[in-house]
Amino acid sequence: MPVILSKKFCQLSGGRYNQHDGNPDLRIAIVNLMPLKQRTEDDFISLLNHYPLNVAVDFVRMSTHVTKGDDRERINDCYLPADKLDLGIYDGLIVTGAPVELLDFESIDYWDELTMLMDRADRTGIDTIYICWGAFAALYHLHGVKKIVLPAKISGAYIHDVKPHRLTRGLATEINVPQSRNTTLDPDTLSQADVEPVITTRFDDYHMLADKNRPVFYFLGHWEYNPDTLHMEYTRDMSRGLNPAPPVNYYLPDKTGEEYRATWMEPGQIFYKNWLDSLIEKKQV
Repeated sequence: MPVILSKKFCQLSGGRYNQHDGNPDLRIAIVNLMPLKQRTEDDFISLLNHYPLNVAVDFVRMSTHVTKGDDRERINDCYLPADKLDLGIYDGLIVTGAPVELLDFESIDYWDELTMLMDRADRTGIDTIYICWGAFAALYHLHGVKKIVLPAKISGAYIHDVKPHRLTRGLATEINVPQSRNTTLDPDTLSQADVEPVITTRFDDYHMLADKNRPVFYFLGHWEYNPDTLHMEYTRDMSRGLNPAPPVNYYLPDKTGEEYRATWMEPGQIFYKNWLDSLIEKKQV
């Protein structure tokens, strides 16, 4: 079924997205903290379009942060402000990553607003997925887990091991997941957190951790990425003179162009179907 987007969102996006009618079976709010808003919109809309029921999606912005770039007016007009977001009308919440992972959490201009949103989500018990920097931020705020800056960026479609979990039904025991980050979790503070590793890398790191006391999942990787997203990030970093290594296990042999191994697409669709199914089941109780 197509993702249902608001009429205003579709109109202000210049025809990029189509308006679809229908009653939503689920409502999801996505807090989009990524710098390329439309890229992230595309990633999530493409992923959620595979679900067989109607999912209404609202994109959310930080009220205390000034969006930069040509897209600023559109974001201000068609995204919902986080500080006024009524979580009670949603079945699920997703908080994305952000290009601030090397900064101290408390120095980020929207940190107070974001932590207030986390606290409200915690109080309402809404099912939540925190992704990449969003996961680091939530683990820090909710569990006191610190982050560690890595000597080199993790980038690529890495092999991960999958443990049995109600939301990993249908996944193989070994899958690929995109990782794109400069930080990892501090093992000492992580060991004190009430979270359970579910999907882990082969280099003593993580993709998915489940909160033992909340309907919350922390993703350090990016199941939502479209096939070319890692390539876009790699070429962006190259243009900035960062001299990054090519993404691991991603380009076809001898290729660094537009030919990719997008091996994470099907596993990502399976997980999000399981997650959305669990939201439907929760509504029916």
